[in-house]
Amino acid sequence: MKKIIFTILLLISFSFAQEKYWIYFSDKGLRTEQDTIIALEKTKKVLTNRCIFRRAKVLPPNKIVDWKDIPLCKYYIQRVESAGAKIVHISRWLNAVSVRANPDVLSKIADFPFVEKIDIVRKFHRKF
Repeated sequence: MKKIIFTILLLISFSFAQEKYWIYFSDKGLRTEQDTIIALEKTKKVLTNRCIFRRAKVLPPNKIVDWKDIPLCKYYIQRVESAGAKIVHISRWLNAVSVRANPDVLSKIADFPFVEKIDIVRKFHRKF
């Protein structure tokens, strides 16, 4: 099913001459609950005091840092790059990277077990 959707996506992308794609990961590479707790603590230490103060105004103390704040798994990013894709942007909140890649590279990446889906980076033009 993943291959069929991917093939359709490629056909659509060729018709729009797109070359940038979002690669969404299925997880953050954390295997246990303890790994998650450690990652959340490390992430909280990186936040500035100003950031923590702003978040504390609207969030309870146990929700100051959440899963979306945890950085992406470096191994996943390295695998995507080693497959031949050029990383354009990394998004913790989307749990994804945007890349420039050709169809052969995207096909390889689609088979990685940690890849949830691949989507076209959409462009929007504002009229003034």
